[in-house]
Amino acid sequence: MTAHYKARYEQSIQDAGVAHQMPVFEQMMSIVSEAIEENEMSFTGVEQFIGWWDTVMAYEQMDTDTCIYQHEDSLKIIFEALSELAH
Repeated sequence: MTAHYKARYEQSIQDAGVAHQMPVFEQMMSIVSEAIEENEMSFTGVEQFIGWWDTVMAYEQMDTDTCIYQHEDSLKIIFEALSELAH
């Protein structure tokens, strides 16, 4: 299961040209999972998740002059993988 998501994630960050800015798949899964648990979050859909992640990452985005929407596809893949693990 995770190999499929990992391959899609790696391809999506390459396609978006942000591979140098993004953690590897396992690291990103861990980062997002920990943030969800710490904030006791649950989401009704991927758009809600991305909006929340945009808020979580606001200061880092300002510091690095980046935007999470540059790699929205990779975030959708992370959301899908985490959702599947939760079931």
